[in-house]
Amino acid sequence: MRRIVKRLFKQDNTGKVHMESVQELVDDERGTVSEMTATTFAVCQTCSRPVEKLGELRGCDRCGASCCDRCATACAICSRHLCPQCRRGFGEKQLTACPECLSILNERLELQDRLLQEKTAFERLVAVYREQVRIVQSGMFHNYPCGDLLEHLAELRLMQKLSKLERAITDHGKRE
Repeated sequence: MRRIVKRLFKQDNTGKVHMESVQELVDDERGTVSEMTATTFAVCQTCSRPVEKLGELRGCDRCGASCCDRCATACAICSRHLCPQCRRGFGEKQLTACPECLSILNERLELQDRLLQEKTAFERLVAVYREQVRIVQSGMFHNYPCGDLLEHLAELRLMQKLSKLERAITDHGKRE
């Protein structure tokens, strides 16, 4: 009985085997020749799906794991290929982001929230000052016996608050 075994390998440029094909010819020396072929493909490390074509494999740019086209996604910010273990979701639309970009996005979101809070506080303060100016300008203090004195006190208080607000704005501009 004679046996001939033929092995074919498909490798990538790093030397990793992605497909192995074994062909076996057996001659039983009685005139019967049989042939058997077995092919094994590389398996995606994340979903365990066999990958038939080399072009379907992607490497994770963050951890180096190889995964198939179905598992791999790209970071929406930096376009790196990511495996399912490395990708993260962000926001209401669930953008795919790598951990590095996710931390940057979270910092930006915190900054936007803080700026929105400061803007809201500033607008409330301006609304209060506008109301005080309206009261002073309405002349309602003239009806009281010391109306002029009360009006001057209110104007002084208003000027004090406005100068305090102006200092706060200039100090905030210097910090940035």
